[in-house]
Amino acid sequence: MKKCVFIFLTLISSLVFGMDQQSILQKIELNKQLLIQVSSSNTQACKELLKKGADINTKSALGNTPLHNAIAYGNPELINLLLEHGANTAIQNNENKTALDIATTYNKPELIVLLELYPKTTHEALTNPTHNTLLKSVHLGWARIVTYLLQANRLVVTQEQAQQYIKLAKIRYEATEDTSYIDIAKIINDHTPVESNMVMTLNKITYTAENKIKKLKWEFLKANLSIYKQLK
Repeated sequence: MKKCVFIFLTLISSLVFGMDQQSILQKIELNKQLLIQVSSSNTQACKELLKKGADINTKSALGNTPLHNAIAYGNPELINLLLEHGANTAIQNNENKTALDIATTYNKPELIVLLELYPKTTHEALTNPTHNTLLKSVHLGWARIVTYLLQANRLVVTQEQAQQYIKLAKIRYEATEDTSYIDIAKIINDHTPVESNMVMTLNKITYTAENKIKKLKWEFLKANLSIYKQLK
């Protein structure tokens, strides 16, 4: 009996170990593919790999993370994708350089702005958000921050303001072809505050009332005109 139990436990252990080993190999392959696709500037492929569980901060043999490589290849859309998935901007490669150091080395001021602003804007969104926080996030294509600000009701956005933000997102998409701006426009469009519905209802009531007043004025004018003709 003891022998049977031992054999059974051994089989279970082998199966579990085999599954763990397979999972580890799959993870290694996902991480390898992420580094490759970042170097190819294939944003869509990177999205899919991150969904499957690739490590956002995996390192190459040179110690470069996907963010290091994205900075080197200068793809803002891809950089934003990595930042929004939690890429650590403070990680150093084998030469003790961070992603910001790489951006400085390659003299890419627009990428330096992204790397410096994203952590600050995230902190701002969590602690003391303003409409300027939302404006920056829309302008720079940070869909996750926009989602947080709106869905967590961190800001009150009127219908008129929402339309202005959507317009900005569309302008940015036309300028960059970054699909994050399409996502942002949809997120804002789907977010309809209660007060906006109330305003729309009040506007409708006002419009109806104004039309009724105009109609009464016209009827009164016609009646007076008829009396005037009779007297004449």
